[in-house]
Amino acid sequence: MKNILVATDFSPAARCATRYGLKLALALNAKLTLVAAFENIPVPVTNDPIVLFPDDMEALVTEQLTVEAKLFATPGLSPIGVLSRKGGTTETVLAAAADSKADLIVVGMKEHEHGLHRAFGSTVTDLSKESPLPLLIVPEGSEFTPPVSIVMANDLGPTAEILIPAFLRNLAGAFHSRITVVRFMGGRAAEVIEILDYSANLRRVTGVISPLEEFPVGNHAEDRLIRFVGDHHSNLLAMPTHHRSLAERWLAGNPSRGLILKAKLPFLLLPEDRPLSTKHSD
Repeated sequence: MKNILVATDFSPAARCATRYGLKLALALNAKLTLVAAFENIPVPVTNDPIVLFPDDMEALVTEQLTVEAKLFATPGLSPIGVLSRKGGTTETVLAAAADSKADLIVVGMKEHEHGLHRAFGSTVTDLSKESPLPLLIVPEGSEFTPPVSIVMANDLGPTAEILIPAFLRNLAGAFHSRITVVRFMGGRAAEVIEILDYSANLRRVTGVISPLEEFPVGNHAEDRLIRFVGDHHSNLLAMPTHHRSLAERWLAGNPSRGLILKAKLPFLLLPEDRPLSTKHSD
């Protein structure tokens, strides 16, 4: 992983995502870039509002980004890049990801309900549908811990081959992580396939299939997953997206999207079969 892009609106949640992205960049020797979107807006001045035009807004946002980059400047990290663009947040972030040759997009999730609903209902959901890159959602208040214990949730059938996306294999290799794959099958208990270790050259060393984990009858899938993640002290939850996958259904607007609120840990969406997701990876 060479380039990490963090989307910011300068809120506490965005700064939490920036701190997480910064620590990740330091650990992986990657470059960090901040991006912010802007629109022309009327600004009240005495009784008469004025409109900041594109050049004015771009200069203002770029100045804010520059201040932010200086605030987070860290010894051992390359100078933080800044990008500002006029337009909606989703298209701005995706354009900036292409410009910066990003391998990963990081966004913050506001803690309070209304801000969370706005962020989740628009930018995060839109990015989850449109991004050809892995998307890391960092809940406000999250502290960076090396992702040495990763849970990947999927809903492939019992006969389907379990595939770890290349991005996640690379991340696990960098941190010598343990990956546990939780496979949901409708209302049944979750089948747990544990991949115990990766060698330094990213080849799987060993693996074991555990018995089915039993969960209380009537629990929703997200409650089962949150319980599993908590019991295993995991510090990263990952989901591939593929043909109306579990992740895509949860992000589509049903009550299960509360998973992100309940989990309280970074959540990594991994687009499958999209070449840009690994184009620039090491």
